[in-house]
Amino acid sequence: MLPTSIAVPTFGRWLPRRIDERWFTRRDGELAVAEAALADDPSLAHAQAFMTAAMVVGRELLVEEGDHLARIDLLRYAAVKLWDWSRRNGFDDPDHGMPDGSPAFPYEVGFAFFEAADAPGGVPAPMAQTLSWWWAQLAANPGRGLSTGQRPLDYEDVLTAAEAGGAGPNEIAFLHLYGSWEESRGPVADKWGTEHGPVRLLAVPMRRLDPAGRATILRRFFARQAEFVAGGGVLTQAHHIALSQAWNQGCAELSAAQRDALRAAARPRSDRTWSAVPEPAAHVVYVYRKTCPLDHPYCQRGTGGGVRPV
Repeated sequence: MLPTSIAVPTFGRWLPRRIDERWFTRRDGELAVAEAALADDPSLAHAQAFMTAAMVVGRELLVEEGDHLARIDLLRYAAVKLWDWSRRNGFDDPDHGMPDGSPAFPYEVGFAFFEAADAPGGVPAPMAQTLSWWWAQLAANPGRGLSTGQRPLDYEDVLTAAEAGGAGPNEIAFLHLYGSWEESRGPVADKWGTEHGPVRLLAVPMRRLDPAGRATILRRFFARQAEFVAGGGVLTQAHHIALSQAWNQGCAELSAAQRDALRAAARPRSDRTWSAVPEPAAHVVYVYRKTCPLDHPYCQRGTGGGVRPV
């Protein structure tokens, strides 16, 4: 276990740089009405309605005016209001946490920075700021055990922001491991063997960790994959493609001994383990370097970049 530091938004980062009175008159005053309702009755439903109003008005600002900074400031304004609401409604209680179903306001500010990353000019260090807000969301309310649609954080996006935002290897390793754990349980557990499962979280650490770190996360992944298949899980073609792409991102820096050890770890423990995997989806792998990246016994090298089942 290694300690690391993370950057969350400082007090000054929470504050909007400007408050535009037009925010409160758009859409027939939807934001003003929601804010007044929250002040009158600080219920969870009113907090959710206020967050929704801020998101809708912010999206309208972006679509109609192309103004990323205004959208970010509006969502910062909402975040300050909702942080105050959360502290008045249980965050500081001994069990420490936001109410279940609490609006994901740190995530939404971060997502506004995330969407501004490719915008021309005006938004400083968008990916680093994205990551800082998403660290705050993870620390306060990551939505543990919820489906991807209900959980605020998509860990593929989080790792993208971490890489582009200059996160260190310990941060990237943690986000990979935590995200993989989140996406291996609850309503999303049955997606494990697809391209929507934790396989999509391998590419960034395969680029950014040192060779020993890459080998470690792959050994862990292969062990979990063997358990999944032994339990009757199916690995789809798209899962294999994503795994091949991740392997090709970082295998060149692995030593021959590390590659051999990983291929051995990736092989099925017995023919019986893989007999439960139906043909042909789980056995047909298309890769990009004319070899099966894992050299599975059930694959033989094809031509033109393909691998076909034995």
